[in-house]
Amino acid sequence: MVPGRNGRSKGSASRTIPALVVLFVVTMLLTTTAMAATASEKPALTGDAKCLKCHSKNPKKTLEDGEILSLHVELTELANSVHNGIACTDCHTAIVGKKHPARKPIGSKREFSLAQSQNCRGCHAGKFDQYEGSIHASLVNAGNTSAPTCTDCHGAHAVQSMETDGPETGLPCKGCHEDIYAAYAQSVHGKARTEGNVIRASNVHAPACADCHQAHEVKAVAAGDRLKTVCLGCHEGVLLAHDQWLPNAALHLDVVSCAACHAPLAERGIDLELYHEQTTGVPAGQTDKTQATGKRMSTTDVNSDGLDAQELSKLARKSSQTGRAEDMALRGRMKVRSGVEAHQLAIKSSAVRNCDSCHQEGSAAFENVTVSISRPDGRTERYPADSDLLGSVGSVSDFYAIGGTRIKLLDGLLILGLIGGLAIPIVHLAAGKLLRKRNERIERVRAQSSQSIQTEPSEPDKVYINPLPVRVWHWINALGFVLLVLTGVQLRYLDLFQLMTFEMAVKLHNWVGFTVIGNYFIWLGFYLFSDRISNYQPVLDAQSFFRNFFLQMRYYSYGIFKGEHSPHHVQPYDKFNPMQRMTYQLVMMVAVPIQFVTGLMLWNVKGFHGWIEMMGGIRVVDTIHVLLFIFFVSFILVHAYMGALGQKRSTHFKEMLTGYEEPED
Repeated sequence: MVPGRNGRSKGSASRTIPALVVLFVVTMLLTTTAMAATASEKPALTGDAKCLKCHSKNPKKTLEDGEILSLHVELTELANSVHNGIACTDCHTAIVGKKHPARKPIGSKREFSLAQSQNCRGCHAGKFDQYEGSIHASLVNAGNTSAPTCTDCHGAHAVQSMETDGPETGLPCKGCHEDIYAAYAQSVHGKARTEGNVIRASNVHAPACADCHQAHEVKAVAAGDRLKTVCLGCHEGVLLAHDQWLPNAALHLDVVSCAACHAPLAERGIDLELYHEQTTGVPAGQTDKTQATGKRMSTTDVNSDGLDAQELSKLARKSSQTGRAEDMALRGRMKVRSGVEAHQLAIKSSAVRNCDSCHQEGSAAFENVTVSISRPDGRTERYPADSDLLGSVGSVSDFYAIGGTRIKLLDGLLILGLIGGLAIPIVHLAAGKLLRKRNERIERVRAQSSQSIQTEPSEPDKVYINPLPVRVWHWINALGFVLLVLTGVQLRYLDLFQLMTFEMAVKLHNWVGFTVIGNYFIWLGFYLFSDRISNYQPVLDAQSFFRNFFLQMRYYSYGIFKGEHSPHHVQPYDKFNPMQRMTYQLVMMVAVPIQFVTGLMLWNVKGFHGWIEMMGGIRVVDTIHVLLFIFFVSFILVHAYMGALGQKRSTHFKEMLTGYEEPED
């Protein structure tokens, strides 16, 4: 029985061995499969990971100019960047597949930065186009190594949303413009940003850098009207606000920069911008790629003492596209002297509102004069100029500040006018004094002759020559002209003569002017619609007119001292002697209307801009107005004296009160 049990054991073992082999093979297969599956679940290195595997370290590259360029990428900065998720090769397009420009030579860091900035165009084409039209791009193209590219403002790998750096931080602008940002930070705009909006409604934010200068299409605001346009973009009601107190407010906004008044601590000056006025209206130098205008500007001032009128005329002739100085124009504006000062804007209550600071001779702003041209990149280049340019009619026809830019020649003419107006009465009185004894003898003879006649002398009839409308007009006109002269003298000579504030003088001068204009048309209407117009009608018989004219002249210069009667007999429809008739025709029909027209132009320069330009500019209009002012000063003095040449000093004045001509004895 034992052998039988041993036989069963042997058969069982023979079946077990193959089963174990099969189990081992299956186990190995399953293990291999599991390992393969596990291996397939581990991700291979991506393209960015391959890049960062090297660039997360600190690789460097020696450039051709000897500089060392760091190729390190900070992983944390990249992860927090707005470009996180964008593949490296989306920006670094030169790397394709296994092609890596590691050995490609790089001239300099600047060259590398400029080349890499071009890659931004792929996603930001619109912003890049704006940048290419900016002053920054112009400076880059001109070879300025400090001008910013995309990465200078936004960074390379740590690109952040601009909202991350709040506008009040000044970034990235203050990286280059630190002094300007420091001024801005202390201004009313800067404080409104940092201390809460204290300017306007809560939904309107005070401006930061990009609000005025734009973010990508950065423009220089100093040239032309850009600064004014920028300011009015927020302060849309500024013209109406200034109209409430400032005469000619629109003109002030054109010729005075906002900062000139709203940065009260700034140094002000007059900048004369050279323009191709007659041809294209383009600022000189703006389209000049060779900057020839600037070179001419710097070489024209031979003595380096500031451009004078003659040198400026020479410059204008050379800069003109036609070779004629007349085709160039100077546009004058009051500006602050630097960009830093332009950002030192104060609160409204601190703004300059004192007219005296500008409208008088010796004002500091009018002693600080420059002539400027525009560069192709939009910036302005200023050159010193002689302050006497502002007192020249021909040099600067479009810039004028009453009292501040007086023409010296007109000052001399006014003195001559005053001397002439006073000399005539003085000389006439002196001549009368010399003949007084003779006149007294004549009067005694007449008295004796009248006593020898026993008949009762008859009372001569009075002649009614001045109707009530004429008398009312005359005294209103007389008072008006006196006030116009007094206020006109103050406006022009504030540094020498001051009866009231400048603002009051302007208002009074304007209102009296309108009153006198209205009064003139009342006078004109009365004479046109009545038969008394014959008093002003010219005498067509020239021989008769000039014979009587010289007889009257003889009477005033000689006969009046002898006690002779006037050769002209006053009648209601012929009340003026030949000298008076000619004088009043010129005064009332020529001088007064011209004075009214030029006065209206100066009252509203913007409204009458076309007419002013047609007459040659505001300086020409003002010169005509002042010349007639001088004439009227002399006329009033002589007219008042002639009124005192009646039988008594008060005779003619009394006639203008009663209307009756006193008969001669």
